[in-house]
Amino acid sequence: MPGRGGRGKPISRERWPPPGAQRDWLAYCDKVHRENGRPSLRRLGREMQFSFNRVGELLRGEGLPVDEKQARALLDALGAVGSEIDRGVRLYRDARAEHDQEKQAAGPSGWWQLSAYIELVRDIAPAQLLNREAELAELATWCVGGDEAYAR
Repeated sequence: MPGRGGRGKPISRERWPPPGAQRDWLAYCDKVHRENGRPSLRRLGREMQFSFNRVGELLRGEGLPVDEKQARALLDALGAVGSEIDRGVRLYRDARAEHDQEKQAAGPSGWWQLSAYIELVRDIAPAQLLNREAELAELATWCVGGDEAYAR
């Protein structure tokens, strides 16, 4: 769907996995992104109700969508329609299966690594906190003898 707005930059492929289902998923997302004018990560994040950091992580291969619903939301925000979304979902399923198989082959790990917990936290928390000096100072003051029983 040309004309959805853009001005976004090309997605870095530095962290993409080697050839396989996960890379196929990323290449398809990149193709849809390019064909639809490269909407910016901020715009994609707004459409998906995610942080732009999380959207960037998904497109750079630093994580997969948590589930099929999230994959569909990403494809839709990128500009995929109809059969493009169906094809993208099939590629996502293959990528998820490959990813899960790799994790299983890597051996036992904590429950948080086996679940989608890490990806859920990435949806909520930014990758980096900026301009938080005042809050950190307030927390440090509380830690060394604040009068309150707890801090928020």
